[in-house]
Amino acid sequence: MEIKSSENLGGLALDPGFSPCLAQISAIRASLPEAEMRVADFIAHHPSLVLRSSINSVAKQSGTGIGTVARLCGRLGYSGFPELKIGLAVELLNPGRVAIETIQVGDDTSTIVRKLLHFGAQSLIDTVSLIDPREFSRAIALLSSAERIDLFAAGSLSGAIAKIAHHRMLTLGLRSSVHAQQPEQVLAAELLRPGDLVLALSNSGEAEPVLDALTVASRNRAVTIGVTGNPQSTLGKMVDILLLVASPERAVQGDAAISRLAMLAIVDALYACVLLEKHQNRSPSDPIE
Repeated sequence: MEIKSSENLGGLALDPGFSPCLAQISAIRASLPEAEMRVADFIAHHPSLVLRSSINSVAKQSGTGIGTVARLCGRLGYSGFPELKIGLAVELLNPGRVAIETIQVGDDTSTIVRKLLHFGAQSLIDTVSLIDPREFSRAIALLSSAERIDLFAAGSLSGAIAKIAHHRMLTLGLRSSVHAQQPEQVLAAELLRPGDLVLALSNSGEAEPVLDALTVASRNRAVTIGVTGNPQSTLGKMVDILLLVASPERAVQGDAAISRLAMLAIVDALYACVLLEKHQNRSPSDPIE
């Protein structure tokens, strides 16, 4: 199944030249050099001001140089500062966009609920803009035809989603195994062979057990698909296919379950697309599962 780009999906342009700026900044912020992080934070905190500013002004107000701003533009996938401003404008003009607010001491119940649900909703909206349709189509084709699928994750949240994905794969009639414990992950990866498929889940992209398993899987020439919130993470650079999810700044202290909402949505999207692929390719006499 081929996933086609839309000129406007969820109010956000999907043209890679003008992809939303703030969602990308949130995705890569943790891996930025200190100077570029200052520019990124300035853009994230003053987006309307940036739209009215020159590159010289942004550099001055963020306490950096023009070269630093230009490097950040390139790292975000823009050919220059004018293109970054277009991407930023696309994002700010989206009528569905909501501001991410951190929960504070003294917030009442209704405010906490509103902030958390806005956090989850915005992560989904941003993920729509970050997904590469060609990569997603490749992932669907590989999942549909894989003889063996191993899922790797670490931590209670990503691990739980990996178990849900495992159940989805079994429902589709696909041979699947899930590994969320450190000792077994590398051992399972050692059994992989060329043509086997790995689906690795890590929001940070730096979970060591998952990275160790990916190293072994790649050595054994298994195909690797990664779902992460940081394209410049170690995982993001290791996998054959990268499915990027939005990873906004935390709305609450600790690792809130709602921060994995976009990852869970990607799992469901993969399941729905593979199910449709199987239905389209079935014989007229076969029952629909």
